[in-house]
Amino acid sequence: MLSINACYASDINDLVKKVIANNRTITVTELSNKSEIEGLRSENNLQDPEIGLEHQWGMHNIGNKWSVSISQSFDWPSVYSARKDAIRQSEEAMSRMYLQVALDKMLEIKLTMLDIINAKQNIILAERIMEYYNQLRETVKKGVDMGEMTRLDLNKLDIECARISSKLVALNRSLNESVTSLEALNGGHDCNDIISSLVSYPDDVIKSEDYYVTAIETYDPTILYNRSKIESSLSMAKAARRSRMPGFSVGYGYEYELGERFNILSLGITLPLFSHRHKSKAAEYEALATENENESLLIDGVAQMKADRNNALLLIKEIDRYRPSFEREDNMALLKKAYDGGQINLITFIQEMDYFLSARQEFQDMIYRYNIVMAKLNRYSLLD
Repeated sequence: MLSINACYASDINDLVKKVIANNRTITVTELSNKSEIEGLRSENNLQDPEIGLEHQWGMHNIGNKWSVSISQSFDWPSVYSARKDAIRQSEEAMSRMYLQVALDKMLEIKLTMLDIINAKQNIILAERIMEYYNQLRETVKKGVDMGEMTRLDLNKLDIECARISSKLVALNRSLNESVTSLEALNGGHDCNDIISSLVSYPDDVIKSEDYYVTAIETYDPTILYNRSKIESSLSMAKAARRSRMPGFSVGYGYEYELGERFNILSLGITLPLFSHRHKSKAAEYEALATENENESLLIDGVAQMKADRNNALLLIKEIDRYRPSFEREDNMALLKKAYDGGQINLITFIQEMDYFLSARQEFQDMIYRYNIVMAKLNRYSLLD
């Protein structure tokens, strides 16, 4: 019998994490983030020191003179701390975006696993029907050989066997495609041990709306990314305001002229009257735009959650309505028994078998769709 509560959700989540550890997209994203973070850190470095060398040749034997100097420029001291805060928030934002990529990829992996489970269960059902038809075909063939049944009856069964065989071919093709997809998600590595574990659906259960709203607010990586981005923009605005303060340069020089030697100390002040205009306001507007984007994301996320949750509730209601008809008795075995007992003829058997097969497939499809919706609803559990 099929069950939507056949294994624990954590079991399939553990399998998802085994696959994500080999996923190339995640590796590329992680390395790209590290590269970008190092680039951000470099923006808060001191400017490179400047070294100067000068040599002058005198005319008419007056003598030569030369000098060497080194200087260092730097911004107002508090600018560096503001930039450091902005960079730290940017690093946090990128780590959240990495989580979003990871979550999307883990959900894709889980959905692929559910596809494999669905294909396997449909194959089991089709193989069982094929077994019934093969047994019946042997009986009818003997009847034809003994002149008790017509060749027409045997042809009818051959057609049904061919139909089921074609269905099995299609189901196995679908299974192979899902397996290939899972192997690609697994970094191209063989994952037969994982696939062999995918037999029944997890026990994901529907939780309250408040639970899911809290989950979105607390765990959604894009929302968390935007929160860090807002803090980063505000810190950049602070850094831009502080950058309006004067910058400094300090230098030391040594000069030789006409036999005399001089030690030189130089001080310079940069007045950033024009270079940082509008930067602070631009960063503040960026923070405001991101805040509004986050509010929109939360509204959209909650709306989608409610739609998915209502869909799940409707599906579980339909599943519970169908379940007794399939779990109370084996309708196909009863149908075979009725035929063997002479209560129905071959045509009726084929028609009724097709009816129960269609009903059972519809029931299994409901269970599959329920688990797809639940995987999306409970996706944040993949981050545990």
